[in-house]
Amino acid sequence: NDKYALLKRDPRHCQRLFGVTFALVGNIIGKVQKHFEEKLEQNPISKRGLNPGISIENQVLLTLEYLMQYPTFLALGASYGISESYANKIYHKIRPVLAELFGLKNPERIRFKHVQNAIIDVAAQPIERPEKEQEKYYNRHKKKIVKAQLIINQEDNSIVHCRVETEGRKSDIKVFRETPVEIDKKVKIKGDLGYKGIKKDHPNSKVPHKKPKGGELTEKQKKQNKSFRQVRVKVEHAIRRCKCFRIVKETFRNRRRHIGEVWAIICGLVNANI
Repeated sequence: NDKYALLKRDPRHCQRLFGVTFALVGNIIGKVQKHFEEKLEQNPISKRGLNPGISIENQVLLTLEYLMQYPTFLALGASYGISESYANKIYHKIRPVLAELFGLKNPERIRFKHVQNAIIDVAAQPIERPEKEQEKYYNRHKKKIVKAQLIINQEDNSIVHCRVETEGRKSDIKVFRETPVEIDKKVKIKGDLGYKGIKKDHPNSKVPHKKPKGGELTEKQKKQNKSFRQVRVKVEHAIRRCKCFRIVKETFRNRRRHIGEVWAIICGLVNANI
């Protein structure tokens, strides 16, 4: 069950299967191998034990496949010729390494010289029913969710910041206000109507016109909203690229304390694919 050997012979469907190009797979494998080699040099005693029976290349592919396809560990282990528990162990071994090497590192400050125009939006992800404090996770549609707020650079479509809010009932503007990042005043921010009132926090920001109660928008306002949507759709495309990885699209079955790390990995891989 050497999937890497098969992929090397025919890499055409690599991105559809693992979410990244074959060139990027090679880059990831090289850096992960170097990481473990350095770790062994620092702690030679960790060389003890049985041969893992699965190459580091296939361990990386297993982790990428889990992020992309989100199968059960039983099905994943069977496809690699290993047990369910060993597939689980490999994923939890490789995931933090991917987060360290390729995960998005949120800056403490978004500077104007790096980002002139930013677009912001929230992606919702369903979760399993929590055992405690369930009311924190229900949104207005009575669904159990967490929210991932993405800030992207309008110029190159890259994700510059990602914050996961586990309390799904919080409004988008409240999530923004609680985000621990400083944004230069010169940076122009665009958001949807969920960010109404953002000007109080960041004067250089813009949201679309809202239709007044019992009234209609003027033709000028409609044209402005249309041109605004044509620009703001870039953040929707970024969310769509993230949600190609089913682990952040489907109901999250893993520990909720890992969801921020998973989103960071996905954002980092999406940026590397641009």
